[in-house]
Amino acid sequence: MLTGVRITVEGGSTPEIREEGCPPGTTVEVRDLFFNTPARRKFLRAEQTELSRIVDVVKRLALAHPHIRFRLFNRKTKILDTGRTGLKERIYHLLGEDVANGLLCAELSRPPCRVEVALSPPEMSYASAKRLFLNVNRRPIRDSLLTHAILDGYSGMLENGRYPFTLVHIHMPEEYVDVNVHPAKIEVRFKEPNTIYTVVKDSVERALKGRAVKSSELTRKKEVDKRASYSPQVVPQAKESTAVYTPSRDTSAEERGLFEEHTRFLGQLWGEYALFERGSEFWLVDQHGAMERVAYEKLRNEYSERGGLKSQYLLVPERIETTPEETATLNTFSQALCGFGFELVPFGPSTTRGGQTFLIKAIPHLLSGVSTERLIKDIAEELAQTARGTKRLEDSLERILMTMACHSVIRGARVLSVEEAVELLKAVERTELSSWCPHGRPVVRIFRKEEVEKLFKRR
Repeated sequence: MLTGVRITVEGGSTPEIREEGCPPGTTVEVRDLFFNTPARRKFLRAEQTELSRIVDVVKRLALAHPHIRFRLFNRKTKILDTGRTGLKERIYHLLGEDVANGLLCAELSRPPCRVEVALSPPEMSYASAKRLFLNVNRRPIRDSLLTHAILDGYSGMLENGRYPFTLVHIHMPEEYVDVNVHPAKIEVRFKEPNTIYTVVKDSVERALKGRAVKSSELTRKKEVDKRASYSPQVVPQAKESTAVYTPSRDTSAEERGLFEEHTRFLGQLWGEYALFERGSEFWLVDQHGAMERVAYEKLRNEYSERGGLKSQYLLVPERIETTPEETATLNTFSQALCGFGFELVPFGPSTTRGGQTFLIKAIPHLLSGVSTERLIKDIAEELAQTARGTKRLEDSLERILMTMACHSVIRGARVLSVEEAVELLKAVERTELSSWCPHGRPVVRIFRKEEVEKLFKRR
């Protein structure tokens, strides 16, 4: 029989230590919290509220230490028993099958830290941030910087006010983190916070990029449909948008042949959703959301690579009337607007809005053919929030690019030709993170033949 040591401490008394037979390992047992501290007891909430808080604490510890078994009892009723498992099994046990099966993982090392993330896809989001689990050297913490890093990593994929499930493990030398900044040890101070923010954000983006619709999914060699290549349905004429979607001309004949061999454009629903058949799958594509994501990624990549957007001068400048608040914002952020490809010049006082009149002489080249007055006002409102301190400049930049992408593409119903529809789907599969529009809404829904057959009781 193996011999171990039992240590018992009650209410801060001198520890009682004695030898006792036991299996290998360490067991820590906590009972009757606050049994001898009535002053603390009177501040406790209802029993169910306190129990839920205890369960949350144990869950956070269990996710931080998946190699340790945790058991939780309430009046002899077992609440939790995790067993000793791997991380995915622990998540399955604590948060359910849906979260565990949809898990996206990534790891990134950058001095002075190594970051591991496990997170849910954007479509699996929640109304509160209580499913954000943050750990530093296996210590559960709460940290606004890390929360911002996670949400920024999801930028353009989550709807406003929604939060994902995210488990973050940060491993770093102890000298780079101070854990003694909060009485309950739930907050820490990083020696290099900007580095930590960047690594966590990049780790989240790396995990999510694996979920984008890939060209291999669209063009992989499967069973070839021998029916007519394309049979678009007749769609009632819908009102056309001012923005025109232009198919790319750089697709090779070989690529077109492979695509057409596997995919048929069936038609549209209400002029807003494109329908495709590919093998045993049926694809439903939100036209506006898809084009918005493609345009957003083009704008973001250009802004990142060039430090700004390329401008295109207008033959006839547009005139815009502004309120005093809009005037102040546009004057304050004139350099930022130049970076976004706009050139605005003052043109005297406004006769209708109380502010100033501006002439729009140049716009971003990707917005050619788009009316920009409403867009300029939306950008001014976004920048005003930065000036008031209610938003960080980085957040405003992302939001402005989203707004520009939204204004640059089809809004509302529009009939697509066969060539436009096919080119749209190709653009989607060439674009990173194309499964969601920049606002976090899904772009593509895929239904398998088996699902349709079940609807009609044929399976």
